[in-house]
Amino acid sequence: MKIRQLTIFSILSVFGGLGSAQAALVGGFDVVSYATSLDAVTPALLAGDIITTGGTLAGVTTDQSVDTYAQLPSTATAGSITLTLGFASNTLVNGALNDLVLFDIGSPDAFTVTINNQTMTALTADTGLKTSANAQLNAAVIDLSSFGVADGAAVSSIDIGLTRGGASFALAGTISSVPVPAAVWLFGSGLLGLAGVARRKR
Repeated sequence: MKIRQLTIFSILSVFGGLGSAQAALVGGFDVVSYATSLDAVTPALLAGDIITTGGTLAGVTTDQSVDTYAQLPSTATAGSITLTLGFASNTLVNGALNDLVLFDIGSPDAFTVTINNQTMTALTADTGLKTSANAQLNAAVIDLSSFGVADGAAVSSIDIGLTRGGASFALAGTISSVPVPAAVWLFGSGLLGLAGVARRKR
């Protein structure tokens, strides 16, 4: 009787935990913090240079939603703009794996990313997920080591370059790792629990 109860509990813990674990994921990535401020926009924007959904430019680039974004239309007077995003102290740190994830909406885009005075191009790819408006969600992951940031060092700001013609930017988040999806971890831990029960039964 005890063994049956433990088995049922293990199965329920696998499937019952999915909802809460999924809430911590954004686009399949374990996002632990977000850009906290829009510190600069260069060059200065004119009317119609940028389109935002769901709020102001500062709001949509520092919120915690992939459903809001900024887009530089083909009619913008600037050929490209750079958004300088600030991170609160010690939230963007060079860890062992990838450290930062950038999201965009629709077709995958290319951003220029400048960190630690080094500039590289980040190409986003389809995450296989959709926004609430059923738009394709894309992401690019960044390892701060590629920008010469020392292990364990914090970065206070990054520059994201958007080019006229449709490039969108939704969210910048710090990640502790590029995880195996939470459901896989939970399922695996549930199987370990069942294995333990089976061993005790013998």
